[in-house]
Amino acid sequence: MSEEEKNPFKKGKKQDGWPEEVLKRLRMIAERTDESLDKVKEGYIKWIKTEYECEEWPGEDEDLLVDWAEAFLLSTRSSTVSSS
Repeated sequence: MSEEEKNPFKKGKKQDGWPEEVLKRLRMIAERTDESLDKVKEGYIKWIKTEYECEEWPGEDEDLLVDWAEAFLLSTRSSTVSSS
Protein backbone atom coordinates (compact mmCIF):
# COMPACT_ATOMS: atom_id res chain seq x y z
CA MET A 1 0.00 0.00 0.00
CA SER A 2 1.44 3.36 -1.01
CA GLU A 3 1.75 6.30 1.38
CA GLU A 4 -1.15 8.08 -0.38
CA GLU A 5 -3.42 5.06 0.03
CA LYS A 6 -2.54 4.85 3.74
CA ASN A 7 -3.09 8.52 4.47
CA PRO A 8 -6.19 10.10 2.89
CA PHE A 9 -4.98 13.58 3.89
CA LYS A 10 -2.03 13.33 1.51
CA LYS A 11 -4.34 12.72 -1.45
CA GLY A 12 -4.18 15.60 -3.86
CA LYS A 13 -1.09 17.16 -2.30
CA LYS A 14 1.33 16.53 -5.17
CA GLN A 15 0.05 17.75 -8.48
CA ASP A 16 1.75 17.62 -11.83
CA GLY A 17 -0.93 19.77 -13.40
CA TRP A 18 -4.05 21.69 -12.61
CA PRO A 19 -6.92 20.00 -10.75
CA GLU A 20 -9.87 19.55 -13.11
CA GLU A 21 -12.28 21.47 -10.86
CA VAL A 22 -9.92 24.46 -10.84
CA LEU A 23 -9.60 24.31 -14.63
CA LYS A 24 -13.37 24.17 -14.94
CA ARG A 25 -13.71 27.47 -13.10
CA LEU A 26 -10.78 29.09 -14.91
CA ARG A 27 -12.30 28.09 -18.26
CA MET A 28 -15.56 29.75 -17.21
CA ILE A 29 -13.67 32.97 -16.51
CA ALA A 30 -11.81 32.73 -19.83
CA GLU A 31 -15.07 32.28 -21.74
CA ARG A 32 -16.81 35.12 -19.94
CA THR A 33 -13.92 37.58 -20.27
CA ASP A 34 -12.84 36.47 -23.75
CA GLU A 35 -9.27 36.00 -22.50
CA SER A 36 -6.99 33.03 -23.06
CA LEU A 37 -6.91 30.24 -20.50
CA ASP A 38 -3.18 30.85 -20.04
CA LYS A 39 -3.83 34.50 -19.19
CA VAL A 40 -6.53 33.49 -16.71
CA LYS A 41 -4.16 30.95 -15.11
CA GLU A 42 -1.52 33.66 -14.73
CA GLY A 43 -4.11 35.95 -13.16
CA TYR A 44 -5.22 33.21 -10.76
CA ILE A 45 -1.64 32.50 -9.67
CA LYS A 46 -1.02 36.22 -9.12
CA TRP A 47 -4.33 36.58 -7.26
CA ILE A 48 -3.71 33.70 -4.83
CA LYS A 49 -0.21 35.03 -4.21
CA THR A 50 -1.65 38.45 -3.31
CA GLU A 51 -4.75 37.28 -1.43
CA TYR A 52 -3.41 34.20 0.34
CA GLU A 53 0.39 34.60 0.16
CA CYS A 54 0.58 31.34 -1.78
CA GLU A 55 3.95 31.07 -3.48
CA GLU A 56 3.80 27.42 -4.58
CA TRP A 57 0.29 26.44 -5.66
CA PRO A 58 1.21 22.84 -6.68
CA GLY A 59 1.94 22.05 -3.03
CA GLU A 60 -1.49 23.17 -1.85
CA ASP A 61 -4.42 20.87 -1.16
CA GLU A 62 -6.69 20.36 -4.16
CA ASP A 63 -9.84 21.32 -2.23
CA LEU A 64 -8.23 24.58 -1.16
CA LEU A 65 -7.25 25.37 -4.75
CA VAL A 66 -10.84 24.73 -5.83
CA ASP A 67 -12.16 27.05 -3.10
CA TRP A 68 -9.71 29.74 -4.17
CA ALA A 69 -10.70 29.28 -7.82
CA GLU A 70 -14.35 29.77 -6.84
CA ALA A 71 -13.43 32.96 -4.96
CA PHE A 72 -11.39 34.13 -7.96
CA LEU A 73 -14.36 33.45 -10.22
CA LEU A 74 -16.54 35.63 -8.02
CA SER A 75 -13.94 38.38 -7.65
CA THR A 76 -13.56 38.70 -11.43
CA ARG A 77 -17.31 38.63 -12.03
CA SER A 78 -17.60 42.25 -13.12
CA SER A 79 -14.20 42.69 -14.76
CA THR A 80 -11.57 41.03 -16.88
CA VAL A 81 -8.66 39.17 -15.33
CA SER A 82 -6.30 41.83 -16.66
CA SER A 83 -8.06 44.58 -14.74
CA SER A 84 -8.57 42.71 -11.45
